[in-house]
Amino acid sequence: MWFATSNGLSKYDLAAKKFTNYTEKDGLSNNFVSSVLSDSLNNIWMSTNKGISKFNPNIENISGSAFKNYDQKDGLLNNEHSQGAYGKLRNGSLLFGGVMGVNIFNPSAIKENSHFPPAYIVSYKRAGKNIETDTAITYKKYLNLSWRKLFQFELAALDYNSPSENKYMYKLEGYDNDWSSPTNVRYVSYTELPGGDYVFKVKAANDDGIWNETPNYIYITVVPPFWKTVWFYIIVSVLGFGGIIVFIQMRTRAVKT
Repeated sequence: MWFATSNGLSKYDLAAKKFTNYTEKDGLSNNFVSSVLSDSLNNIWMSTNKGISKFNPNIENISGSAFKNYDQKDGLLNNEHSQGAYGKLRNGSLLFGGVMGVNIFNPSAIKENSHFPPAYIVSYKRAGKNIETDTAITYKKYLNLSWRKLFQFELAALDYNSPSENKYMYKLEGYDNDWSSPTNVRYVSYTELPGGDYVFKVKAANDDGIWNETPNYIYITVVPPFWKTVWFYIIVSVLGFGGIIVFIQMRTRAVKT
């Protein structure tokens, strides 16, 4: 059983006798759900205060992939919908009413975007300034950085169906423990990384939540400060050991005299 609530979509499992709730953090367009309808494929359609959401209960909701959201950019008359203003026609079409009128559509006529968008790094900044590299950053695979500089990558996904709805996940291997949460933000920043070798990876999804699981990557070497280099440790160790020997010899001479 599915319930529209002012705090998301709720599913009640009759066998387990428990509720499962879905909200914006799970991919729902808005937590205020006005109505719920199902289509011939058992997808759940909801009108909200931020458009219409489709939920596929038959797939695992990884990275919000079970949800697909539609708004005025997709052809809706309005994003804000009214409670009780919904219905289903004999041909399977769904009706959702809002502040500007009624939207009528047949879910079976909506074709999903099946393109797997590649992700790219399209610009590179240090301390807020664009940096030109010997090879265009889009195709560069190795990058040397100073430990003390803030650097930023700008990301892009090559899918133009609804570019603002593309999402990204990224990870800096050697620094991040896991992939980031899916985000529409196209900028990634890091600062004062410890010296060492890293791999920055990024992957993208289109507006229908189709992820290209082959990430783009760039190898990054961060040059540590001189006081954190192996040579510095060796020199300090040698000087320290030498100082101890000199001190012992001086003490020995002082005792003998």
